[in-house]
Amino acid sequence: MQGFYNILTRIKIQLDQDVMVNTVTTGDIFDIDLNKQTIFPLCHIMINSATLEENIWRFNISIFAMDIVDVSSEVNNNKFYGNTNEQDILNTQLAVLNRLYDVLNRGTLAQENYQLDSNPTNEPFTDRFENKLAGWVGTFDVIIPNEMTACDGTTYETCLPGQYIIKNTDNDIIEQGYINSGHTETITLDDVLIGIYVDDVLQTTVSIPYSTNETINVLWQ
Repeated sequence: MQGFYNILTRIKIQLDQDVMVNTVTTGDIFDIDLNKQTIFPLCHIMINSATLEENIWRFNISIFAMDIVDVSSEVNNNKFYGNTNEQDILNTQLAVLNRLYDVLNRGTLAQENYQLDSNPTNEPFTDRFENKLAGWVGTFDVIIPNEMTACDGTTYETCLPGQYIIKNTDNDIIEQGYINSGHTETITLDDVLIGIYVDDVLQTTVSIPYSTNETINVLWQ
């Protein structure tokens, strides 16, 4: 089980590739030297919670996307834009988060089973830290498969193979054998099934017409 490490690493890699991001960090944001101007624009990843939901893990994540606000020394009487680049920062850093959401929703991360599963909320901030910073806090849920099996991190006794038995509609055994924990057994059959059992536990029910061959997979966790 490396779900926490994997999701943190994959999001970092994605943000590192963004042209509008210079540094990606994680952990306690107050441990970062935010006065060091060379690290900006900065994205900071925080895992707020991890919830196990049967066969998936749900991670609630917040990302701070921010940059330093530059104040122009030139006199500017424009009340709307002011004499800083604050609006430019809010625009570019929201775009950074938007690109990440798209990759999680329909890009490479989604194809790797890192799936965005909520409508992200994005809160703008200015002057939130000691130095003059502006940006957004984006918060969202990502779900990933739970890859833990009954064998992971346990003693040998719980890792023993399970016996699979496949029966037809007449309740006759037409196939049986053993399968190791966490492994998949591929079986080709040409009968009508009523169920596939592993260690007397019904795994699935498959209907196969007569005179046809069907390949099925049996997974024992």
